[in-house]
Amino acid sequence: TTPSGAPGAGDAAQGAAGGAGGPNPLEMSPFVFMSPGAGTPAFMAQEALSHSQPLDCVGSERVQQILARDWYSLGCCLLLMILGLDGGRKVTHHNRVVLLPPPASEIHQVLRQAARQRRIAEDAFHLIGSLTATSVCDRATAREVRQCAWLQRALEELEPFVATEAPPPTQAP
Repeated sequence: TTPSGAPGAGDAAQGAAGGAGGPNPLEMSPFVFMSPGAGTPAFMAQEALSHSQPLDCVGSERVQQILARDWYSLGCCLLLMILGLDGGRKVTHHNRVVLLPPPASEIHQVLRQAARQRRIAEDAFHLIGSLTATSVCDRATAREVRQCAWLQRALEELEPFVATEAPPPTQAP
């Protein structure tokens, strides 16, 4: 179990193997595998950093609010992929140079500057802006991401490089 009380990877492996006589976490609620805050802080939404819980909603709405934290992280990744050094900040950590996104309060300013300099497509600007929205309610959803014209064009460009037939999925032992 992690310090927050959420099950850790060892718990899932132990339960899956039938260890400790407890229930198998793989058969439990999907909430078992959701942690309120894990990851690189610079890529985490403010609500994940503050460990705030979406207590005002239940069921699928609660899941959507928790998943919105991952959409924020994706927005940070896309920002750095598109703008590179101009979209982030270099930090040295243990003798390694790491590129991190700007603080949440500066992301939209960085996006606007890139748009003014025509270094980002308009639909990519809107996608990243909506993924990194401060408010969970304003953040893009899976449906909005899939409908983004920029992302659809990018996927079409990559299609020739993808194998035409995927290998059959492997079964877990």
